Amino acid sequence: NFIYCKNLESVGMSQVRSIGENVLYDCDKLEYVTLPKVVEIGNNSICDNASLRYVDITSPELSEISGIINNNPSLESVIIPEGVTSIGRIAFSSCASLANVTIPSTVTSINSNAFYNCKELTSAPNDLFRNCNKVTTINFLFAGCDKLENIKIEDEILEIIANNATSVKNNNIGFFNVFCFVHSKRI
Repeated sequence: NFIYCKNLESVGMSQVRSIGENVLYDCDKLEYVTLPKVVEIGNNSICDNASLRYVDITSPELSEISGIINNNPSLESVIIPEGVTSIGRIAFSSCASLANVTIPSTVTSINSNAFYNCKELTSAPNDLFRNCNKVTTINFLFAGCDKLENIKIEDEILEIIANNATSVKNNNIGFFNVFCFVHSKRI
């Protein structure tokens, strides 16, 4: 466990397949994490690292990213690997420098607060909701994303939002409400 390892700068675990909770938590100088074969990651496992800029989690066997990379204020870019089907609650919340996100076509579920308070995020991938046949709850999904200017939402979802300004529930979408973009000043 590397909790509070204030001088740790990089971690490469090329053969590790499972990481428990809080493994890389509050490591002030940690800049790089490489986990190419991980298939299971515990909550808060890569959190509160002030200098973290790069995370490589490229395992095609990883199915969910949820609450594992949040509150890393220097993280600038994220590539979610092909094979991930779910972006869970608070996945990247409070990654204030996060400007670029690549989401694969395999994602079918996005949960609340996934990108909450990502202040540098300027746009979401054009086809973010294309395969989301089960968006469970996306309240506060992009809340606090001050620079978010561009997001493409399928016509069917826009129509649902327009017809019910507070919340939505149907067969495919759990809840989608106006708080999805609260404090997103440019939308």
